[in-house]
Amino acid sequence: MNRCLIKKSSLFIFLIFVYLLPISATSVDAPTDDQLLELERQIDQQEIEQEKAKQRAAEEARRKAEEQKLKEERAKLEEERRKLEEERKKAEAARQEETKNQAVLEEKKRQYDERMQLARKALDDKDKDKAKLHFNEALAIYPNDVSAQSGIQEANKLKDKVCYDMIGTWEMKEFIGSLQIRIMEGEVFHHGTSNDNPTRWTCYPEQRQLKEHLMNSTYTLSSDGTCMTWEYRDQSNCFVKTR
Repeated sequence: MNRCLIKKSSLFIFLIFVYLLPISATSVDAPTDDQLLELERQIDQQEIEQEKAKQRAAEEARRKAEEQKLKEERAKLEEERRKLEEERKKAEAARQEETKNQAVLEEKKRQYDERMQLARKALDDKDKDKAKLHFNEALAIYPNDVSAQSGIQEANKLKDKVCYDMIGTWEMKEFIGSLQIRIMEGEVFHHGTSNDNPTRWTCYPEQRQLKEHLMNSTYTLSSDGTCMTWEYRDQSNCFVKTR
């Protein structure tokens, strides 16, 4: 309907233009039917081209809108992918850190157990210095560890190792009748095999010496622990440990 109105309006304007030309103008013949048909065809063609142009413009606008929408969707997907990748990396980093921390904890526990085993063995061997050394190493790993602290207190009650090395039965076989001394725990000292008249003894670890209180005799343990030397009448007498 709009198209017909446009066509009629165009023809009407054209006819007015023709008939209102000044009389003095060059003589112009009235338009023929063919001319009117041609004009109408041109108008139709123009309208068709305008309609096509509108369609192309609409299609172009729709295409751009779709491109923009796709672009936005791609950007959204890319952002989601980036966030997922970032979260994956964070999770992987956290997992690696947890694994690393677990390995550190396990290594600390291994070292602690190793030091405690060495310390307890030193206690069994009555090696005071070595026991305290290993208990303190355990404390360096786990400060305020109750077991290690108790171990140090127990080690402090021990005599020095050289004092325990003196404990046992010693004999001087060069002496007629095989002179024997027995050094026992609890600082009990016996001359000979009899348990009568025991005396006390005191250890001096720095000098590697033992002094018994009855005769006020001093015995010195050799560096290799095989001989207990007794100085008697300007002579050095060696006692050998038998058990």
